[in-house]
Amino acid sequence: MDHPQASEMGPRSIMDILWSMVPIRVLTAAVKLQIFAPLEMSPQTAAEVARQVEADARGIRMLLDALVGIGFLTKAGDHYALTPVARAHLVPGKTGYLGDYVAGSARMAERWGGLAEAVRTGQPVMAVDEQETAEEYFSTLVRALQVTNGPPAQRLAAHLASRRSAARVLDVACGSGVWGIYYALADPQARITAHDFPTLLELARQYIRNHGVEDRFEYLPGDVRTVDFGVEHYDVAILGNICHSEGEAGSRALLRQMARALRPGGTAAIIDMIPNEARTGPPFPLLFALNMLLHTREGDTFTLAQYTAWAREAGLERVETVDIGSHSPAILATRP
Repeated sequence: MDHPQASEMGPRSIMDILWSMVPIRVLTAAVKLQIFAPLEMSPQTAAEVARQVEADARGIRMLLDALVGIGFLTKAGDHYALTPVARAHLVPGKTGYLGDYVAGSARMAERWGGLAEAVRTGQPVMAVDEQETAEEYFSTLVRALQVTNGPPAQRLAAHLASRRSAARVLDVACGSGVWGIYYALADPQARITAHDFPTLLELARQYIRNHGVEDRFEYLPGDVRTVDFGVEHYDVAILGNICHSEGEAGSRALLRQMARALRPGGTAAIIDMIPNEARTGPPFPLLFALNMLLHTREGDTFTLAQYTAWAREAGLERVETVDIGSHSPAILATRP
């Protein structure tokens, strides 16, 4: 998410921000009306789409034009067609389908409507850092993260596997299992332990099975705050977007757990939303910190300097970063 320099901002920038919610509503409406499926086989006119989805032709024409404007459809004459991103992620039944997550955006918008109260009280609108709520909340979210985190997970796995083969890998709070799956694909001799709450592990099993690597996985159910990860058992521990929900005290405790669970020379890989040291940008990690205010009791986003200090405090050294093509680099910290 880009934003103008402060000196360039004026009244128009406020209007742009207020109208930025409209593309979300356009995409949500298109998913709910099942607009994309009729266009999968061939381009269609607005009237043809309207008949197939049983909707008003005028309204459909306006919606299709708006989808062209925001980049999900193309238009030639009076015929509309899918763009590559819509074909891959908005047609039901496709492996990369994100429609369920898009359709759930209304509930997310409702929670963000409580931001002022969360700021006033410091209390979440909906805490998702306990097992009961986490299993319900993340069951939908991890399906989207399996798709969006695939390319970064592939890059991280290639980097880590090039440093150590036949590794024992721990994927902490694995969600869909995406980080461990791509490690298994990058290193056919690696053995992966997937950890999470039981309901989420069942979801992970589906993705692991679909990628053909189930024979190299084992499963460790439990709460990240109480489960025993063992002593000197792993070569790599992956913390894929978990520290932000744990807060400072929880993240420091988690890094101590990882230092204990890693063998000498083992590496903890932290993937998260990392703002700059002054906390002035990039925008996404700063906005995501507010997402943690809305959804957790202690969560936040943390800088590289903070992670570096906590890793060294835990006994992990040689802290470095690696670009994985995501919003933030991965942080690697090695046990001596």
